[in-house]
Amino acid sequence: MNPLRKIRPVWVKDTIFVVFLLLYMFGPLQAVASYLPLLWSIPAIFMLTSSVWSLVELLLSEKRVDPYKKAIFISGCDSGFGFELVKHMAHKGFDVIAGCLKPDDGGAILLRSMQNVSVVELDVTKEDRVSNIAELIGERLKRENKVLWAVVANAGLGCCGPFEWTTIREIERMFDVNVYGCIRTAKAFLPLLRESRGRFVVSGSLSGIHSFQNGVPYSMGKAAVKSLTEGLTRELSPSTKIHFACVMPTFHDTPMVRQATADEIDRKYHALPESLRDKIGLGYLKKIREEIHMTIKSLTLKDLSRTIAKFDHALTSTRPRFEYISDTWLFEYVVWPLLKHFPVDTLHILFEMLPARARLLHKFKCS
Repeated sequence: MNPLRKIRPVWVKDTIFVVFLLLYMFGPLQAVASYLPLLWSIPAIFMLTSSVWSLVELLLSEKRVDPYKKAIFISGCDSGFGFELVKHMAHKGFDVIAGCLKPDDGGAILLRSMQNVSVVELDVTKEDRVSNIAELIGERLKRENKVLWAVVANAGLGCCGPFEWTTIREIERMFDVNVYGCIRTAKAFLPLLRESRGRFVVSGSLSGIHSFQNGVPYSMGKAAVKSLTEGLTRELSPSTKIHFACVMPTFHDTPMVRQATADEIDRKYHALPESLRDKIGLGYLKKIREEIHMTIKSLTLKDLSRTIAKFDHALTSTRPRFEYISDTWLFEYVVWPLLKHFPVDTLHILFEMLPARARLLHKFKCS
């Protein structure tokens, strides 16, 4: 058997790329390139156009809408992005209605004490409850001569761990909140947004673009809500003038991420059938625990303000975008846009290296 057949296709592809790069750098390929200038100029023009366009849009989108007589409804406000976004938008002068699963707990109590904020009990898995809330909000705003300017579908659950260890019930529960909860929210509130020609913003994730290991069901759900905003933009925006947007942050230090603890991984492992546990082994359990711990400890961002600014732009800019990626400057403007154009095989290799990158960053921080 030819030993070359054992080489992974991506290594063959990347080796060919390196060979061509070296040939160009050291001369031989430059002679060919001189006869094919478009081979190099067209990609360069595309990149230059994209950079200039981003700068122009940044300048043109500085103007904001007037918050006077405008209300915003946000789901999932007990903690995390929802909690911070309520405070931010209320401070800007909007009438903010915060949907909280537990209206008598700490987060909701703090929000209720703030100016321009009202709290409603909301479980997005209950269709009747979501519809009733939308109806009550519509009646209240009509009495106060206000409009519902925007809805943020932010309620969500995490789902962390190997796919084989995650039960169908856990996946169904996550989808019921993250996907169907978003759909229920859209169905209930779109009639009010038609009147205001406002905004419907979904809290997505970079996991909806690139599926991460040990988070496959979560990535599936976030890909679904990203598709929802894309499809509704094409289906409804032209006739209703409602703007749909998806904000996709990277890992952040929120309660949802903190739930991905070693205890949760242990619980999933020990709930497996004994025969499957024997095949997996304790060594693999230790490896998974270490990978998730290092990823959370080293790759999550503690500052939520960058993502809150993306939500702000989607809700208030006179020129909102359809998608927002929120990460560090380097990853947001360089790494993630480039990864969109990488071959799938190469992406698989890069994501296999993610735990190693997390360990390296952890050692760097501890040194």
